[in-house]
Amino acid sequence: MNRQDYAQESDILTLLEIADYLKVSQKTIMRMINKGNIKGFKVGGQWRFLRPVVDEWITDKIQNLPKNGLAKVIKTAKKIIPLSKLITEKSIILNIKPGSKTHILSQIAYHLYENKLIKDVDDFLKKLILREEMISTAVSRGVAFPHLRKPSENKNKEPFIALAVCPEGTEFDSIDGLLTHVFALVCSKSELTHLRLLAKISWLFKQENILDKIIKSNSKEEILSFVKKTDVEIAINV
Repeated sequence: MNRQDYAQESDILTLLEIADYLKVSQKTIMRMINKGNIKGFKVGGQWRFLRPVVDEWITDKIQNLPKNGLAKVIKTAKKIIPLSKLITEKSIILNIKPGSKTHILSQIAYHLYENKLIKDVDDFLKKLILREEMISTAVSRGVAFPHLRKPSENKNKEPFIALAVCPEGTEFDSIDGLLTHVFALVCSKSELTHLRLLAKISWLFKQENILDKIIKSNSKEEILSFVKKTDVEIAINV
């Protein structure tokens, strides 16, 4: 199956499907379209939407939520897993070398494989690349959120978050045109869990000067100290 077939088979959503995907009514979706909040296109007079574009819209919205908004997303979980349980020394990758998207994602995938966080590195890397080819997962402020197209494609039983740091920065088609320095890869098996983890990691990036601190960190322990500080803030506010 080539990339176009892959996208055509399950990434084009109808109005009903996107309403179900976002858990809102079809009328709400139409209002969002009319306001320009969400992008779609018509085929034979019927609205269609690309799942990767919708996913990036969700990511952008969560990234720009204030902390009280992030708290609401996190609170939807019955059990809140500390960020320090999701980001560990094994899932932190220092000194990623600049290069193409494939080169960057390969470094991340093979590190995760060598540390037994993923089982099938070739399949995992292929899906990361396919997802990235659809639309860049790099957002503003030097951060990217690479992930599989659909959380259900993950073969891992337990969720985790990988943090990869490229001190020099690298081109990753960021929406603001700047170099990307930090890659936060959220890995889970459900879309709802994915959104909760995204809210958690977004909270981390709201710490003052956190990006510079992570880029300049000389050890995984130092990065984990920032993560633990975020856990304390979440515990207080959620």
